[in-house]
Amino acid sequence: MNRRTIAGSGKVVYVALGRKGNAYVNPTNKCFTACRFCRKNALQKSVGAGLRFSREPSKRRFLSELKKNAEALRKAREIVFCGIGEPTLPFNRLVAAIKWTKQTLPDSKIRINTIGLAQWVYENRDVTKELKEAGLDKISVSLNALTAEDHNRVCPLAPPYRRLLQRRAQTPFEAVAEFVRRCVAQGIETHVSFVEFPGFKVSRKKAVEFAKKLGVDGKNVLIRKHIS
Repeated sequence: MNRRTIAGSGKVVYVALGRKGNAYVNPTNKCFTACRFCRKNALQKSVGAGLRFSREPSKRRFLSELKKNAEALRKAREIVFCGIGEPTLPFNRLVAAIKWTKQTLPDSKIRINTIGLAQWVYENRDVTKELKEAGLDKISVSLNALTAEDHNRVCPLAPPYRRLLQRRAQTPFEAVAEFVRRCVAQGIETHVSFVEFPGFKVSRKKAVEFAKKLGVDGKNVLIRKHIS
């Protein structure tokens, strides 16, 4: 599979063996947040695939698409669950997909790119433990800010989740930091990232210092430019 063969809309496996040798999987279009820097159309253009679903895929369809692309997934350096939405939002679907992938392709390395709010939203589940037990090897958490004020400004909650602010003891920023700590404690290889965009910069030194306090190795801190 290559970029020429994945044109269309609502792709589940949308880039296989791209320039980094990774295969990417798109679990959902929905998200916990409405990040100021997010450019969904720009991402679709950059990967050469239509990622918007007219209807969110069922668990059956999602697993079926993974099975169809098993050979491309087998060849991937990493299988990355990351689309134009938040991969942990359909949590049961995600866990089922990770389990199937690890059981079917035991040598594969599986990664999630996430905003880090799954534990905050699904407070009655041990999210990081479930991900680890499913077979997750690596996680990249988008911290994006070093203070609660900046986090709220850069990554405000999407409307359906704002009501949770009155029901949770932690702020979203505190919850993301705690999520990172839990990932580290579970033995998941944990990376954190910060996005810079016009009007918002992040000090790499301060970012590394903050990440280290959460247990993250300094070399696993990424400052990235947004897709314009």
